[in-house]
Amino acid sequence: MSVIDEEREQAIRNLQPMIEKAEKEGLWFKDSISGAWFSPDDLRKHMSKGRFLWKPIRWELNSPELLLDELKNEISVLEARIEFIKKKAGIQQLPSISYVKMLKPLD
Repeated sequence: MSVIDEEREQAIRNLQPMIEKAEKEGLWFKDSISGAWFSPDDLRKHMSKGRFLWKPIRWELNSPELLLDELKNEISVLEARIEFIKKKAGIQQLPSISYVKMLKPLD
């Protein structure tokens, strides 16, 4: 086993108690530095590929409802900005957007 593989396995072992708690209690991981959110399953998949191999102290466990609240707040802020710009620019109606960019699911 290479040094990188050993480090990956150690990081996963270190985080295992948090992963088990998250799964048991329906919590998600939030990176305390970047603010990125992951379900336990998604984080495990990323870690198996050598990504987000951070120490437990960097992670917070939170309800995914908090993420939804954060997103709703971001939407409200963006809607207010849109209305402000429309008013300043004298725009009555925004052009419709006819496409949605889909996120690629994790493998």
